[in-house]
Amino acid sequence: MKIGIIQPPYPDHDMPPEKVVSFILEAIDRLATPLDLILLPEYANCPGRSDYDELVAFVARVSDGFISKIKTLARKKQTNIAVNALLAQSAGFGQLAEFRNTTLLIGRDGYEITRYEKTHLSATEKAWGVKPGNQPVCCRLEGSKVAFATCFEIYFAEYFERLAAMKPDILLFPSYQRSEDSEIIRLQTRMRALDIEAFILRASYRMGPDATTGGCSMVVDPMGSVLLDAGQACGLFICDISPDLKRIRPAAHGLPEDTSRSIVEKNRRPELYRPTVSALCAQNIGDYPRVIAHRGWSGSCPENTLPAFGAALALGVREIELDVWGSRDRELVVCHDPSIDRTSDRQGFIQDLTWSEIKAADAGRWFHDDWSGVAFCRLDDILSRFAGQTIMNIHIKAAGDDGWVIERVRDLVEAAGIKEQVYLAGEADVLAWAIKLAPD
Repeated sequence: MKIGIIQPPYPDHDMPPEKVVSFILEAIDRLATPLDLILLPEYANCPGRSDYDELVAFVARVSDGFISKIKTLARKKQTNIAVNALLAQSAGFGQLAEFRNTTLLIGRDGYEITRYEKTHLSATEKAWGVKPGNQPVCCRLEGSKVAFATCFEIYFAEYFERLAAMKPDILLFPSYQRSEDSEIIRLQTRMRALDIEAFILRASYRMGPDATTGGCSMVVDPMGSVLLDAGQACGLFICDISPDLKRIRPAAHGLPEDTSRSIVEKNRRPELYRPTVSALCAQNIGDYPRVIAHRGWSGSCPENTLPAFGAALALGVREIELDVWGSRDRELVVCHDPSIDRTSDRQGFIQDLTWSEIKAADAGRWFHDDWSGVAFCRLDDILSRFAGQTIMNIHIKAAGDDGWVIERVRDLVEAAGIKEQVYLAGEADVLAWAIKLAPD
């Protein structure tokens, strides 16, 4: 497979953004014979823009024509082209357009094959209001599996584990990384190629002939070997690769050989890693207003029980509220009242009872005979079943001596890996302990 990487100069006084865009188009147009794939750098339709108003104006003036020209060149040169651009998309009737950092894969016929929207945005992109994508993408390109990542995403090893599970042959990686040390860029790219056992094609910008940051458009193979490194040069760089190449090694000394990735997959210990892979954004990014299931679906199920929370999630509710008390033996019991009198067939204050005494109570019959046998649950039980599936408002009723309830809630939430999807509620004294012991 013959591939090309375009590394243009980064815009400056001698080379304004309009000329950089022209440099990219002319580099493709000068191609004498077809390539199998050309990769362009990040923000190819608006390079070097940092002021938001200038960026928007530049995109409005250049973007549509630029993408159309790329499609025309793909057809004219009979070459697949991957182009990253900041694209405006309609957000719906009566709403302003949304910008997304998007990589388009254009086929030899000039038509779009697929697109990938950057999922991990930089601080600048967030400040601009760029919207993130929500899923990794892997597609077929003439017999090879191609996945995508963009710039900032190289820093997220967990995301690359997700990409590795898709078993790509090639990863397309348009990037800026203008301020990153060039040697770090080289190391990162080689390590990620080893991690996902795929070729990584990286396209970026030259930052200057003597620059020690950025640049380094590269091709790295699944063994981590650098096949092409543009350094701080400019132009269209061409390299031959064999997309089906994989790293083969012994599973251990003296054992049969296998692909490196297969050995990793067979020996993974997910129970030792972050236990929750959430499908949710952090709660401060979620849409408002939103429906919250107070004590679960408490209108149709016994409140603050596993069935109540499970039913709420089954209905599509994105947030649940639950109440927590500490028991005498320091278990975190989910119950609204200080006692179990109202919501069970037994009596007693939770702080005076042990968990074994509480779990022996029937917490369903009071609601309806059909719910007979439902038990109280602990925060541990809620997290083991629903962590990562919903935002949680944990209402702590009492902090306990020296704030032990707060500490225990904090430790359980951190162990579940869902700190971003949990927030605490309580009276002033509880919140004072929370600020002290669980400020995050």
